[in-house]
Amino acid sequence: MRDPELTELVAQGLSLWGVSPGNVTIELTETAIMENHSGTLDTLHKLKDMGLKLAMDDFGTGYSSMARMLDLPLDEVKIDMIFVKHMTTKSAHDRIVDSMISLAHRLNLSVVAEGVEDIATYDRLRTLGCDVIQGYLIGKPMPLPELIQTVSNQPLSFLETTSQKSK
Repeated sequence: MRDPELTELVAQGLSLWGVSPGNVTIELTETAIMENHSGTLDTLHKLKDMGLKLAMDDFGTGYSSMARMLDLPLDEVKIDMIFVKHMTTKSAHDRIVDSMISLAHRLNLSVVAEGVEDIATYDRLRTLGCDVIQGYLIGKPMPLPELIQTVSNQPLSFLETTSQKSK
């Protein structure tokens, strides 16, 4: 975020690979966004003006202030797995995740929950209105050929089916 040529490098990459900016989300940690707020803010606005989507990763683990968050041209926040992982066994975690989802939605941001590893957590996040989940429940990191094969052989609605079976 401190590199003055970052936006130009991103533009060159998009051009080189023929990728539409609207199909790219740049994820930045909460700490990275807040470290040099004024400089980062300028860069974020330039990236946003290019048509890129912006996400705050590790939401809730850094030192952001709500006042500073209002200035950020974000599209989504990613709730860190430290909160998600125990939300079905620790009520405080559940309340924090619920509050984060509510706050993000009130700010017109999408919410991604990281670290979803079981159906119970998925069901609870779904009830709370979480927009996207990420974690081992969906899949573990894998080489591209294996990913293509997995996605080709598995319907994208497998969570709906699995979730209904778990009830």
